[in-house]
Amino acid sequence: MNNQKICTYSVSALALFLLTALGTTVNAQTCKSNVPISTDSSEFINHGDGTVTHTATGLMWKRCQEGKTGVNCEIVEPNVPAPVTWRWSLQQASDSTFAGYTDWRVPNIKELASIVEISCYAPAINASIFPNDPGETVWSSSSYVNYTPYQWVMDFGYGIDYQLEKSGEYRVRLVRDAAIRD
Repeated sequence: MNNQKICTYSVSALALFLLTALGTTVNAQTCKSNVPISTDSSEFINHGDGTVTHTATGLMWKRCQEGKTGVNCEIVEPNVPAPVTWRWSLQQASDSTFAGYTDWRVPNIKELASIVEISCYAPAINASIFPNDPGETVWSSSSYVNYTPYQWVMDFGYGIDYQLEKSGEYRVRLVRDAAIRD
């Protein structure tokens, strides 16, 4: 049997690792004025119930990651585990009845990429639409087909995707199809 370890990290993930190893830290979101905004606030409809619809994709997002609540996602919810394993993330989505909807799910990697704000980092997300985002790694529902113990994730610190083991513990952001809006 081949004991060779499979390396699944992309060049971007390697850059993130090097920044972390060099002690590069960012205390607040930084945005570059010379890079066009990719997720303009005008592309989102705020429903006032903790959800927003991204008109460019037709997806409804929960504004706060699982484990957070409040108008500005500033309250840590007791009894809601975060971060969680991949399997637990699927269970959180299945159990969610947030804002009266029962069809929440874990987004695929392309859906997560659609809310990455490429002009910003730490976090790489529109902070007006998704307040107090910790800029951490978030699970996707997209499996890594080349090595089944791994799953695609999105790092919202720098807006990069890569693969990590399903046994790890990361954050969850829920989505649903807005066309199903009740």
